[in-house]
Amino acid sequence: MQGQPRNGFTLVELLVVIAIIAVIAALLFPVFGSARRKGWQTFCVSNQRQIGNALALYLQDFDATYPNYRFEPLGSQQAGDFEKNSWRSAIAPYLQNIEVMRCPANPDNRTLSQDPKFPISYAANRALNPRDYPLPLTPPARYATGSGIFGNDLSPGVKMAAIVHPAECIAVVEIARLPYSDFVVDIARDGAPFGDNIHCYSDCLFTGHTGLSNYLFADRHVKALKPTATYRQDEINYWYRDATPLGAEGRVTLSAAETKDSK
Repeated sequence: MQGQPRNGFTLVELLVVIAIIAVIAALLFPVFGSARRKGWQTFCVSNQRQIGNALALYLQDFDATYPNYRFEPLGSQQAGDFEKNSWRSAIAPYLQNIEVMRCPANPDNRTLSQDPKFPISYAANRALNPRDYPLPLTPPARYATGSGIFGNDLSPGVKMAAIVHPAECIAVVEIARLPYSDFVVDIARDGAPFGDNIHCYSDCLFTGHTGLSNYLFADRHVKALKPTATYRQDEINYWYRDATPLGAEGRVTLSAAETKDSK
């Protein structure tokens, strides 16, 4: 007697097919995740290039002088007002969309900074060369331009001409966890008013692009680097506009950022 033809798979066959699909999925998911992270990094590079273009337009209108990292609005002397206005506020009129201030890979990109118009993602390079500004900072330091590109809140600002090698000087960095508008490479341990045991700058440099950070340089190019690749003893220092060697505090900050398991 001829057997009846089968109309489907046996249970064993179904289990084998499911197992094969599961193996293929397990192999492909990391690839998809890597592609997504790479896409986020490319998106972030585009953001920083637009920020660089906006800075260039600002410089044209303001006598080739960079904005301070934060400032008090004109006519206001209320305590803390400078926290609500940053270099990002200054260049916002030159941006088509302030969403470029949000890195899609940053875990804090929905958290507002102390300049509440903008989320945590990008910060100004406000270097404080420890040879000139020992901790704790005193009130006159608020009038100083520091060693980076963005001066302190009451400074006259940094001129483009003061940057020795624009292609080797960082303008904007990526940060996380910290609501400030600046990143200070020189301060591994904050002084007053934050307390000596708060390693806030060591903890905030975002390296979430597979261990790399995107850096916008003064000449407007963007490059992905490991934190410690931004300096080399007595050879390069991408943080100081006069290209002098990075101090010990800065090396501690960058080493800590590189060893941290950023999201």
